[in-house]
Amino acid sequence: MLEFVCPGCQAVVSLEDNMLGSRVRCQCGHVFQAGRAPESAAGSPPGSTDAFAETTYNSPQAPVKDSIAPGGDPYGNAPQANPRQAAFPAAGAPQPQAHAGHPPLKSKIAAGLLAIFIGQFGVHNFYLGYTNLGIVQVVLTVIGYATSCMGIGVFLVFGVAVWAFVEGIMCLMDSRPDAWGRPLTD
Repeated sequence: MLEFVCPGCQAVVSLEDNMLGSRVRCQCGHVFQAGRAPESAAGSPPGSTDAFAETTYNSPQAPVKDSIAPGGDPYGNAPQANPRQAAFPAAGAPQPQAHAGHPPLKSKIAAGLLAIFIGQFGVHNFYLGYTNLGIVQVVLTVIGYATSCMGIGVFLVFGVAVWAFVEGIMCLMDSRPDAWGRPLTD
């Protein structure tokens, strides 16, 4: 049994001897070459990369301690948080802060009301950061009003209105995040 360190999360990955040299996906999702020792890397110098590997080769690590902390995992990794709990904090918990380079968190009430009352113009999508969806809704609404004298546009305007109303309800029900994947605030 050989053990390798994932270059993405530094977790120890255990492999059977026959897996040496194959590609491995870690629990963090990082794919790396289950390193051949540098001297057996088919003439490749240490630190060279394989055409199919996403990271450099790494050498087997020393065995992990035999003792396991109570409630811990066998590799000594920190407990992983449930992604649903991270995305939707418990009541009374501090709300997530805006990330650097991202606009401030958006209100679900503001987004929902914008969508329900003037959603045909895509204002709620611009507010949430979905610029392309907002542009599509504006263009379809303008085309719909321009062709409503022929009767065709009435269906287009009605369709965009229903689309915006549904998005407004989704915003109010907290089932639609902003463009950066963050939940809307109260």
